[in-house]
Amino acid sequence: MSAQGTYAPEPAAQYEDANGDPAVNYRLFTYLAGSSTKVNTYTDVGLSSANANPLTLASDARPTVMLTPGVSYKFVLALPGIDDPPASVLWTRDNISAVPAGSTSADTDVTAVAGENLAASDAVYLSDGTGGTTAGRWYRADADAVASSSAATAVGFATAAITVGATGTVRREGRVTGLSGLVAGTLYYVSATAGALTATAPTNARAILQADTTTTGIVLTGEPAASASLGGIWTTGAQVLPGDKSPTGAWTFSGRVKVTPWKPLADDFTDHATSGTGATDVWTVSIPANTLANGETLHVEAYGDLTGDVNVKTFTFTLGTTSISTAPNGNFVSYKMKLTLARVSASVQRVTMDLYEGLVGTVTTYAAWTENLGNTLTLKITLTHATAGTTTQRIVRSWIEPAA
Repeated sequence: MSAQGTYAPEPAAQYEDANGDPAVNYRLFTYLAGSSTKVNTYTDVGLSSANANPLTLASDARPTVMLTPGVSYKFVLALPGIDDPPASVLWTRDNISAVPAGSTSADTDVTAVAGENLAASDAVYLSDGTGGTTAGRWYRADADAVASSSAATAVGFATAAITVGATGTVRREGRVTGLSGLVAGTLYYVSATAGALTATAPTNARAILQADTTTTGIVLTGEPAASASLGGIWTTGAQVLPGDKSPTGAWTFSGRVKVTPWKPLADDFTDHATSGTGATDVWTVSIPANTLANGETLHVEAYGDLTGDVNVKTFTFTLGTTSISTAPNGNFVSYKMKLTLARVSASVQRVTMDLYEGLVGTVTTYAAWTENLGNTLTLKITLTHATAGTTTQRIVRSWIEPAA
């Protein structure tokens, strides 16, 4: 049997520069451990397609790096444009050993009670009771909701069919067999089709399997990896929470702490101006179905200025077919609008709109909406002049705040 390649210890590692940003165009050198002798890594499980050495990192800085079993490597990440031997090095990691894919003897199965009918090879998760499920039971994993995909801590695969309420077996570690249509070496995520897999990361991305053949794969264990849009495990020491939409600064964590960052939605830093009278849509974004879970809050802030006229102006947020509007109390030359939309259920939302009018004051409007968040909806900002005038929107920031 030919050798089978495996990923470096992190299956979908993203390499970062000194600022924590993707290390675009940085160069990854690979050598035999403890030496300056180059050794290949590969892009495929059959070890037939070698990476360049050095490997120049692409725009996502997330290369495919598969290793030869029995070989111990030294990884060196160098600055862009550096050739061999690398003189300007960001870091060196030595003695990285290739680990063969788990065999049946390394499989870890747990006894599971099904919360719904499960089929053999269904991707499943252990429920905490969110969304009307029964805590402690296993359900089909589903990327349509955060709780059943990106936020689920325990995931795995049903080894055989289990009827609702019955006891069966879920594979949490090792190799899953009996699958079909896989591409060897490809990373698979929980799909928006309950229990299924997808090679394309969905909105609530949760990687769950690394295919090693067209019909088998290795279960990805552990909690979700931390990122700008996905809760996970941060290391100990001083941590800077991501973005200016959540608490910032250096925080010292003792031990492993699970965090759920506020998730960015769609920012816009381009000037958008109205012209003359009438309404102008100055910002539009599509909100995929079930982007918000119950208890989560959508925030939008928009900043802009006026030409200093005294004409009547109206500021409007619209989601789907429902709008909330407010008009200023007086003449002003700068403004900030803020929309806060909290999901109570799929068809019930609580909405607040604040308009800060420079030094004039604040107008606050409240509403109860009944848009169906199970559908894909358009969210937009509209600026209106009753008579001739110009309003310019300068900045829009938007993000989702997790439930408490």
